[in-house]
Amino acid sequence: MRLRCFLPLVGGLVLALAACQAAQGSAPGNNPTWGGADPMRVHESGGVRITVIPLNQRASGDTLDFEVMLDTHTGDLDFDLAALAILRTDQGQEVNALAWDGGRGGHHLRGRLSFPSRDLTGLPLLRAGVRTLELVLRDIGGSPEHRFQWEVSP
Repeated sequence: MRLRCFLPLVGGLVLALAACQAAQGSAPGNNPTWGGADPMRVHESGGVRITVIPLNQRASGDTLDFEVMLDTHTGDLDFDLAALAILRTDQGQEVNALAWDGGRGGHHLRGRLSFPSRDLTGLPLLRAGVRTLELVLRDIGGSPEHRFQWEVSP
């Protein structure tokens, strides 16, 4: 008997949550989001494990930021990550990193990697028609490129 009373309640909650999410996603002026359900990306090559998590998945700020964690036990992480990073879209826009606050050297680094949210012509990177965003980190751990990609959805 309790189960019969409980099931309609659970069903109603699920429908209410779905309606709220649909309303949020279709509100006028919403910025695109990217990353999907699990935006964390991991790549391991040449003894270096790189984990990347988008921090601001909305394009409303001046920067697009990522938390980046680098781990190795086979060498030293002595480089400026901002100098090795590019952010690009499937529409051909590409920007270089602005800043990396995670330091350099040692076996473990963690910090924020920031990119401008607009390209050199002033157009937003995350704009209508953009379907994917790709972060490329070059020349780390003997690998020419580490690529991290996210789908962009309105």
